[in-house]
Amino acid sequence: MLTVQGMTELQAAAVLFRDCGAPIKKAMQQEAKTWTPTLIRSAQAHARGEVQKRIAQSARPSVTNKGPKVSFGASGRVTGSPLGKITRPYEFGTDDRNKKTTYLSRQRTSKKAMRVNRRTMRQLPARNADGHFLYPAVAATVPDLVGRYVRAIAGVMSSGR
Repeated sequence: MLTVQGMTELQAAAVLFRDCGAPIKKAMQQEAKTWTPTLIRSAQAHARGEVQKRIAQSARPSVTNKGPKVSFGASGRVTGSPLGKITRPYEFGTDDRNKKTTYLSRQRTSKKAMRVNRRTMRQLPARNADGHFLYPAVAATVPDLVGRYVRAIAGVMSSGR
């Protein structure tokens, strides 16, 4: 969930949204419902690589009393790993891409156990605290949602409900 920080006007709007009447809430929820496909398309457009695209395609939109909610990586798998476990590393990356992981494996022919050292973090993108594809998608589409909310509120207020 996004939080409102900084501008006192936006914080006041968030408080008013929490306490607004039923017609305005209904109109805003309808706008949020029509906005969520825009967010999903934006996430899919920002995704780079097969894993990020699979995460973006796993989106599940819903609208709650607090506003729109889209879950990415809640279901599905990529090469045996659940998307829920790899969504965060692929969104924010890693600082140590050269870290070696040691694990047990088997030799092909003799089936004897052997230790293997691999740089398993190499497949992750470099660290980016602002996100690689989901957070930029939200940042690109939230102005559209705010515009939809303003139009919905103006429509309810002008109709006199």
